[in-house]
Order: sequence, then structure tokens, then C-alpha cells
Amino acid sequence: MVILLVSTKHRWLNWNWRRIVKACVKGTAIFVGVVGFSLAIIYVAVQFTQHHKRPQRISQLWGIRLGTTKDDVLFLKGTPSEVDGDSWKYYLSDGYYTIGFDNNSVRYIIYTAKIGKWSHPSVNGITIGSTSGEVIDRLGVPPHIERSKSGLSRFYIYDHLNLILHLERNQVVSFGIGEISLP
Repeated sequence: MVILLVSTKHRWLNWNWRRIVKACVKGTAIFVGVVGFSLAIIYVAVQFTQHHKRPQRISQLWGIRLGTTKDDVLFLKGTPSEVDGDSWKYYLSDGYYTIGFDNNSVRYIIYTAKIGKWSHPSVNGITIGSTSGEVIDRLGVPPHIERSKSGLSRFYIYDHLNLILHLERNQVVSFGIGEISLP
């Protein structure tokens, strides 16, 4: 605007100032509107992302839902590697799954890792090898902590997430979902 004034010298007296001010106000309003709309979109996107990062209640692990029948587990996963009453084990290269039944339906599913393997499933961002600090950062302080008689392991129980984590040497060594009886 200053350049415009200097270049036109005395002709600035003849300008239509009302129109110039209206144009400046319109331009500013449009700019503020676009910036405000953009910030609103960014805010909604961040809130959406944060919501999906929150720990969720888990009802499925390894493609099996709690409550699934024995017949359906057999159909989905095949013959178990080992059967011990109402508990089936499926051995894999990286660990094994234990599926517990009650009244012919899945009551719990536990994943236990083989030592030295690096590829493991995760639940709510927690995987085998996660430290207790990482667990608490991600899921919060466990509502219940059970200690083994030997003192060598702990179970972090998150009832509201339907999750139990077994830790030894300050690291997750197995995790499970459902109604799990502790040793």
C-alpha cells in the first residue's frame, strides 16, 4: 500500500478509499476463514488419531473371539498340537497359543513367546519384550498386580481391557485375554 501511495504521488487523494478498505477487509476475512477452517480440520484429525491410539477392550486374539465354540476353533485353526482337558495348545515357530474352554466356548486365549524370537503379535501396542515402564506408559497403572510366590514374575491385570500381561525380569513374556485363572 505504501508503494502504491509513493508511486502515485498526489493522485492518492482521488482514490476510492471506501472500496480499498472493503477489499482489504474482505481479503483479511477470507484469509482468516481459510486458516480457521484448516486449523479446525487439523484439530479433528488429531483428536481422531488420539482416540484410536487409546487402549481398547480386547475380545479377539489370533483371529479367535472369546465365546467361539470348540468346533469353530477346530475349523479356524486345525487340530491342536496338544490337548489337556479344556485347554488346547497350538505351537508355532515364534511361540504358542493356549486356548481355554468353558462349556464348549472359548474362555481365554494366551500367547506365550519362544525365547530369542523377534516377531510377535501385539495387543494395544504391547508386545513380548515390552518393559513394565512401556506397559504403564501405554496402558496406565494396572488396576491389579499379582506377584508369583517366588517373586520372579508379576501379572498385570487390566480388567477394563480384558487383558492380562505376564512379566518376568521386567519384560512381558506372555499375554492373554478373557477369564484367566492365575497360577
